[in-house]
Amino acid sequence: MTCCCAPKPEAPGASKSRDLASQGWALSVWIASFVALAVGWLIAAWRPYFWTAGLAAAGVLCIVNASRYGRLHCHITGPLFLIGSILTVLNAIGVLSISWNLLGAAILLGTAVAYTPEFVIGKHLRRRQPAAGATR
Repeated sequence: MTCCCAPKPEAPGASKSRDLASQGWALSVWIASFVALAVGWLIAAWRPYFWTAGLAAAGVLCIVNASRYGRLHCHITGPLFLIGSILTVLNAIGVLSISWNLLGAAILLGTAVAYTPEFVIGKHLRRRQPAAGATR
């Protein structure tokens, strides 16, 4: 019986090619997302636009990377960034009344916490394998 949380063994070059962090276009989108978050933090009038776009793009990339590559922190940060994007919109249109500093700090703290399990479990999740003889 295998554990779903055991580190995924890496064949040389096999899974690395599926990791979006190893692909230039995706890395460029992540960098642009973090620049957007920084600009939004510094320029309050642009914050809702930059945070919404930056968090949504990073969230989608993380979810795709989690499903393709099994990167553990992406399983956490993907939904976190998408929820942060939604909360940013709701805060901007007045549905919520959350301090921007509190919202930003929560996203930063959540991101830092998302990396913590990688130190204990490893960087990757292994997909569950069907039991021997099991059919669908």
